[in-house]
This record gives sequence, C-alpha cells and structure tokens, in this order.
Amino acid sequence: DVQDHIVKICKEIITKYDIDGMLFDDYYYNGAAMSEDKTDYNNYVSAGGSLSQADWRRKNVTDLMSKLYAMITETKPWVRFGQAPQGATYTDQSLADKYGITKCPTGYDNNYGSQYIDIMEWLDKGVIDYISPQVYWTIGHTVDYSKLVPWWSYIVDHFDRHLFVSQSISSLSGSSDVSAPTATMPNGPVLAEVDNASGPNCTTFAEFVNEIKLNRSSSINGSCGSIFYSVKYIYNISSSIS
Repeated sequence: DVQDHIVKICKEIITKYDIDGMLFDDYYYNGAAMSEDKTDYNNYVSAGGSLSQADWRRKNVTDLMSKLYAMITETKPWVRFGQAPQGATYTDQSLADKYGITKCPTGYDNNYGSQYIDIMEWLDKGVIDYISPQVYWTIGHTVDYSKLVPWWSYIVDHFDRHLFVSQSISSLSGSSDVSAPTATMPNGPVLAEVDNASGPNCTTFAEFVNEIKLNRSSSINGSCGSIFYSVKYIYNISSSIS
C-alpha cells in the first residue's frame, strides 16, 4: 500500500508539472531496527517467502524503484528517474563479484548493510536512468573524492547508465554557517541544514571547481555531471566562482 501511494504521488508530480527528472534522496530504511517491521517480515515468511529480513528489505526498495520506473516510462518516458544514495558502496569484493565489478576503492558501505539497498541491482535491472551518489567528501579526504568519482564513472559505463555526482556545497563560504537562519517564516526562522562537505579544503572555491573538472575528466561515457546540494548557496556565491 505504501509503495502504491508513493507511485501515485510521483505520478501526480510528473503529470501536473513539466519536470525533466525525478531524484530520490537516500531515505530507504536508514538504519531501522529489525524489530520495526518484524511483523510484516513474518507475514512474508508465512506466505512462503524465503529471503532473509535484510534481503527482503532490499527487495522491497528495488520493487518500489521498479514500479516508479514503469509508471514514469508509461506516463512521460522522457522524464529521467534517478537515485542519490550515499557516495561509497560495494566495498566488499564478494558483493562486487555478484555483478562482475571492481569493488569501491575507498570508504564504507552504509547503503547495503544499514539502509538495505542494492544499488547495483537497480543499475543491473535498468530501473533507474541515472545514479547521483552523494560524494560529500573532498579531494584528499580519507574517503577520497578523486578515487570515488572515477570508480562511479566506471560503474555507470559498465551498466550503461548515467552519472550525475551529488556534491555538498553548503560550506562554500562563511555566510553559509549552519547556525545562521536562512529564512523567516510565520512560525520563526528556518535554519540551514547541517550537511557540509567533509575533508580538507571544503571551504575554498577551488575545491569545488577542481571537483567539477575531475567529474569531467573521469567520465568514460560522456555522462558525468553534477547536482549541487543545496542550490541556495550558489545564489550567494555564484559571482565568486563564475
């Protein structure tokens, strides 16, 4: 029922508004305790299901992606559908072997084990048009942007999909201090979100320029672009990096 409701909401969006694409942020299960959906899982097993609870969760997310992709293809096939999971995944070679890919060269994998999503299954099944991993680290960080982006370019080329890297630019200037209100609403000020890029040089304009250049030079199939989080910061500093 929840999946069908989400599909209906997304269909309303693409029907009533002239959008070019739809992007889902990394919501998924987000570390939910196994007890939270144990009853639903037990019902699945009682009905003959044989997957583990973790694999069942991953299947639920993939099923939703498949339903959304089918709806979009039927309703407005020119609308592109993508996902924005955390930027490092498949660091385990045994998982990578499942899809015949090289494992991620850096970082950790909250996606598969904590948010219960199988990104490579989406790409392999073609239920998304593009992937927009949140590479919210910088060049030279221990989770190195300069290693992750070339790996993602290789991944999308392998699966014949597109890559648009999600980049956190919320630390571009002192004016983007997370303690500063960004707007005044009837119920009070709305504060900026705490989601700065992590690592050295994260407050210099050159860092983000170099990241964009790296996106372009790393692209294998000509599909590498950028999605900036959040665009509100570009409004404030665009003259400084133009």
